[in-house]
Amino acid sequence: MVSQTSNTGVLTVSEGTVFSTVKRFDNQTSGTFYNDGDAYIYSHFNNEGIVDFYGTTGLTRFI
Repeated sequence: MVSQTSNTGVLTVSEGTVFSTVKRFDNQTSGTFYNDGDAYIYSHFNNEGIVDFYGTTGLTRFI
């Protein structure tokens, strides 16, 4: 089975939260990704939307 993360709305990672995706992450043109937690991206990251943060606590790791 092959799967991916596809965001077409608002995806928020709150402070103190860990988010991981092991397959392709597609942030579509209508997608907004806010990261104030810890995000681990283990595969391709495609951004056609908005990637931002609210505070200063977010950390994104591309592994």
